[in-house]
Amino acid sequence: TFGQIKHRLGDNIIINMGLRYDEKKRHEGENIRSVSPRLSAVWIPNNNFDIKASYSQSFVDAPYWYRYNSLASYSGSRDLKPEYLKSLQLSPSFKFFDNRLISNSNIFYNQLNDFVYRDPKAKATEPKYRNAGSLNSVGFEQELAFIEKNYQLRGNLTYQYVLNGKDYPITGNSINNVPSLISNLIFDVNPF
Repeated sequence: TFGQIKHRLGDNIIINMGLRYDEKKRHEGENIRSVSPRLSAVWIPNNNFDIKASYSQSFVDAPYWYRYNSLASYSGSRDLKPEYLKSLQLSPSFKFFDNRLISNSNIFYNQLNDFVYRDPKAKATEPKYRNAGSLNSVGFEQELAFIEKNYQLRGNLTYQYVLNGKDYPITGNSINNVPSLISNLIFDVNPF
């Protein structure tokens, strides 16, 4: 079940609160019960600027494939736990030139627990997938969009910095095998 309340406080502030309850009956093992709250506040002082602060908590169950697979190279465990994420975000947005140039930023702190990962040190008879301990990170995302009637140009850049981790391979302030800096550029055209 999920419930949400969105309310405008005066002309410049929007409050959004949500609560989700999940109950999952697993084929084997303990069933899962989880409450996931969400809260955000948006301040809109004018048509060209707004800033949003938010907190959310969520979960994802371990994939069925990794819990019940018997193939040697993909074996997991029936005891895999769900992954849990807590996130704090601050997201300012700016609009220029009659909303044709838009800048969206996001500063975040993520706390990830019990996430499923492939254990490179697993022996032949051990599960290849298991729950890691935790991973705490901060980061910054920036998107710039230039929007015209027949085309759009969007660029995105994301940087993630690991604060600490437990029972998961990190090197310095980077997650092993995951780039700390990611970017992309998208060009959409409507010729008609």
